[in-house]
Amino acid sequence: MGFIIDNKNMYGKFKGLLNQDFFVDKSNIINDFNKLIGKDSRKNVCITKPRRFGKTSIAALLTTYYSKGIDSKEIFDKLKVSKGKKIKQYREFQGKYHTLYFDFSSELYKYNTLKALLDDINKMFKEDYEKLYPGTEVSCDSIVKNLEKIYDETGESFIIIIDEWDSIIFSNNFTPDEKVQYLGFLNSLIKDQGYSSFVYMTGILPIAKELSQSTLNCFVEYSMLNDKKYYQYFGFTEQEVRDLYLENWYNGYKAYNGEKIFNPWSLYHALENDKIKNYWNDTGRFDELVNIINFNILGVKKDILKLIKGKKIKIELEKFGAENILDEIINDKETSKNDMKTELYSKMVTFGFLTYYDGNISIPNKELEEKFVKVLNRNDDLKYYYNMINNSEKMLNMTLNNNPKKICKILEKSHMAIIRPGDKIDHGNLKRVIEFAYFNARIHYIVNEEVSEGKGISDFIFYPKNKRQKVIIIELKVNGSAKEAIKQIHQKKYYNDLKNRGYTGNILLVGINLNKKQKSYSCKIEEYDNELKILISDNEYLPNSENKKQLISDNEYSPNSKNKRKTDQESDADDCLFFENVINTFVRNGNINLVKEEFDKQNVNSCCEYEGFSCEIINNEFHLTKIKFNNLHYEAFKEATVTELSNLIYLNSLEVIDSEGSFPRNIAELVSLKYFKYKAYKFGKIPNEIGTLVNLEVLDFSDSNRLDEAIPQSICNLKQLKTIKLRNCYIEGTIPYCFKDMEKLETLDLYNNLLYGYVPLISNIKSCNYELTDLCNLNSSIYKSDKINNCDQRYIERTNRNNGIPNPNSTEFDNEIDKTVKGLYFINDHIQYFIIFVYALVISVILCTLIGFLIVYIKRRRNLNKYRTVA
Repeated sequence: MGFIIDNKNMYGKFKGLLNQDFFVDKSNIINDFNKLIGKDSRKNVCITKPRRFGKTSIAALLTTYYSKGIDSKEIFDKLKVSKGKKIKQYREFQGKYHTLYFDFSSELYKYNTLKALLDDINKMFKEDYEKLYPGTEVSCDSIVKNLEKIYDETGESFIIIIDEWDSIIFSNNFTPDEKVQYLGFLNSLIKDQGYSSFVYMTGILPIAKELSQSTLNCFVEYSMLNDKKYYQYFGFTEQEVRDLYLENWYNGYKAYNGEKIFNPWSLYHALENDKIKNYWNDTGRFDELVNIINFNILGVKKDILKLIKGKKIKIELEKFGAENILDEIINDKETSKNDMKTELYSKMVTFGFLTYYDGNISIPNKELEEKFVKVLNRNDDLKYYYNMINNSEKMLNMTLNNNPKKICKILEKSHMAIIRPGDKIDHGNLKRVIEFAYFNARIHYIVNEEVSEGKGISDFIFYPKNKRQKVIIIELKVNGSAKEAIKQIHQKKYYNDLKNRGYTGNILLVGINLNKKQKSYSCKIEEYDNELKILISDNEYLPNSENKKQLISDNEYSPNSKNKRKTDQESDADDCLFFENVINTFVRNGNINLVKEEFDKQNVNSCCEYEGFSCEIINNEFHLTKIKFNNLHYEAFKEATVTELSNLIYLNSLEVIDSEGSFPRNIAELVSLKYFKYKAYKFGKIPNEIGTLVNLEVLDFSDSNRLDEAIPQSICNLKQLKTIKLRNCYIEGTIPYCFKDMEKLETLDLYNNLLYGYVPLISNIKSCNYELTDLCNLNSSIYKSDKINNCDQRYIERTNRNNGIPNPNSTEFDNEIDKTVKGLYFINDHIQYFIIFVYALVISVILCTLIGFLIVYIKRRRNLNKYRTVA
């Protein structure tokens, strides 16, 4: 193996791919390429895709399979290519050729001229060949001549693999004339050459718009726009990632037939790092996207805003390629305005920023959408859209928590601040502002615009993907009032059919008015249950100029109000408003006013001052981080309460003491919790959903009686857990076998439960208490509980049948059975058998004696009767 011939680095790369945890087998492409070997008209294949779509991985696979200098049988016999009907073809070409690998992206910075680069390539080839065939001499000054000479003398042909062919086109190290010469070099290397049995070439840029007129017209080219044959081998298909739950973030690229294709680079790193985030930075060319948008050719900026909102744009695209770029540079040609927009979008599809299917372009996925949003911040004309998108999650939270003041302030800050005299402000533009203001709502809602519902067409209806969540209906007005907007919703009854369509959550009516003259917003929110019973009314924010004749209710905010009840600290603490909604759920869950009375007794100025509560300043606002509910002696803590608590996005500590009723199954919504203590009567069972609180460090259900069933296996998902306390819970069953994988667990308190069997070996345990249980210590346990026995074989066998161990028939736990214990168990069993035998023997003797007495008695009676008869 060398640097050019049978490249050792590519062999090493492919072995590395095989060892990855998330290897996806694409080896069937070999059978497709084997059909082309020696077919002059089709044997030269050029694959042009965006970066990180697996082109080089396929190059490594081909190098390993075809190379004479690599023994690959053991590798490929385990892969898909060796299975099925094409096994004969697979064997025919495996290891039958020397491969030539050229990577034109490697270390280009070292070369100032094209000649220096090509001379170095020829030098490496000569060294490889002379090492491969000692005694031979390769003397020509170009690699093309050397290959021709070898073929003339030996008849040997090669598989040629060219990676990143267009790197030289992108490089600034070479002049335009050298780039044209480079195309000529590739043509002479490939076209009509007998030493070439098959060529695989990769890049980002297509070669040219029209290959028939190209210098490199010897290739059959497959790009993002026209690949109908090999698309499934570059990127992951939908089938390959269906079970990985990453589709929304990384999917969206489309093949010619509409099949979804996924970026393997992003998917692999998401799986490897166990974190969904944006990995596109690693692929480069982000600045090119900024430059494209800054052109603003024939409405490109307007199109970009549509694409960011998830819309598609219909356009007929054509291929553009490297030769066309060079032609424009060298001949100073200008692209017409009509063609420029098409060319820009073609370029964006080529680089992977957009996808193209059925005559429409769109942003492929959330990962790229995030990139486009960041671009807005780098363009002065679009920056305020970026600000609105950034605030959109907060905007949604303020809406769900009935805070019209904050809604208006966000709109004014992000929108009104950039309006200049003469700017057009109408209903259509206001709708566009609202779309971006609620941008992130699309994560949880299906956002429909101009919806025909009831007796008219509403501006927006947000349909929750979880039909138990709140529906949001938004109506907009310009130079009217928020009340008029709400009134229109009622008149048109936009909410009439929601219940029939399965939406069971509350309904929020949101009216937003823009005062063009004052450059200000007014907002009003009403909340109803799904029976249209009003829950919150008169919750309205009015700017000073609209507030002179408005009555102020307890739920209304006005800067001029004399009955303002809250402190400055509380008005800044948005979470205190959220907490009021939590209290309202207690009231609605059975008209329980005692909770509210308990808090009112404390007579504090802010929710942060309640006993057992804590707030922190985060992003210049007060946020609730700790909540403690005491003495909830009623069935108040229900799913609705959890839903409202989930709006406290920084809540990391929650205590619920002396509650009644079953455990809320939607506890998974409190994703930020690190400390969770829950004490309840009639607890029910611990739901499997507890395993979704992946940030949890302390879990305490102590003194919660009537915990039915066993500890759920899902608790093992909580890899951050340091403490588990389940004292006095009367839990039955075993401790799940998977507890052995909880590497951070330090404290395990299971005092007074109906648990039995062994406790799995926990690597970092420092404190434990298993008293008043039927648990036993394993001999190798790092930390053992006092006053309980070591496990014998019976305990281990019984535990293995019920604790989720992979092999329930196992008689041991990691070779834990102590021989002495086994022996004692053996002796104890035999003692038991002996005692049983003695008991049986004694009983038998007694029975025999009784039977003997009975027989004697019967005989004597017969004899006596006989004697009397004779007498």
